[in-house]
Amino acid sequence: MRKALTLCALLLSPLASCTTLPEAPPKITTEEVIKAYQQNPENRPSYKLEDLCDTPVEERELTLDVHIEPSEDIWDYREHKEELFGYIQEFFAEHKIKCKIRYHSSPLEEHTKPNEIGVEIRASDFSIARRAYQLKKEMTAPNIRGQAITNKGIALVNGGWEEFRGKKTEKEIEELFSLTIEEMTMKEYILRNNANLITHEVLHCLGLFHANSFYPNPVPIYQNNIPNIMTYYPTDFFSSQILGANISDLQVKLIHSYIAGNASFKAFSTSYRDLNIYLANIAIDNNLELHEAP
Repeated sequence: MRKALTLCALLLSPLASCTTLPEAPPKITTEEVIKAYQQNPENRPSYKLEDLCDTPVEERELTLDVHIEPSEDIWDYREHKEELFGYIQEFFAEHKIKCKIRYHSSPLEEHTKPNEIGVEIRASDFSIARRAYQLKKEMTAPNIRGQAITNKGIALVNGGWEEFRGKKTEKEIEELFSLTIEEMTMKEYILRNNANLITHEVLHCLGLFHANSFYPNPVPIYQNNIPNIMTYYPTDFFSSQILGANISDLQVKLIHSYIAGNASFKAFSTSYRDLNIYLANIAIDNNLELHEAP
């Protein structure tokens, strides 16, 4: 079991893959924001999970604006983008969300609408770290596969994380793609794995937190021996789940509320779209204990 942190300790330490800088005046610290919320409850929305799930699960639309960095190392993201994002669309469709994809040739601007999220596929550790710094003016740890810059509404994904990147020719990778694993081609396995990573970061931008962020845990880490998509546990692509991972009913309700611009979106916005502040407020209102991020 991971060691639980005090509220102040957690707020002072960055959450892996989802740290952001709040859009509050720069001299206001996270702890001061939390204190202000506690002292002025009339200016603070409810962060109770039942109140954040205020929206029926019905047909909705979500737009992903996608920029793929022009690099030869991630040529397959461009050539197979319809299949790659098709898996993501299928995942959201299972939960009554029609996901539209718009491709862009240039890096993206801030996304503020509840039903529009940006996705940038970067070609390397260096590229994702440099882009993250441009967006939030904060250095990040190396070897990060994905980051959700939540206060900008942009998910950054490291498209160059696999070992074969830069070491194999396009022809050799195509040959690799044709290999099979229990009747699944390596191409499908790799694309679905990357679709899972992209979706994980998009869901952070929609206000979802890691599945083991709290104790007691409102989100099951495993369901039917399949991991939750908001963990980093090994996926199961041989299950019925298109992305090899589950999403709980609570999480589905939270993202529907967010996309509709209702309670979860408003609460997240009041937290400056900063997951650290948002998590702290959820912990306070639901009598939960914050834990380290996975």
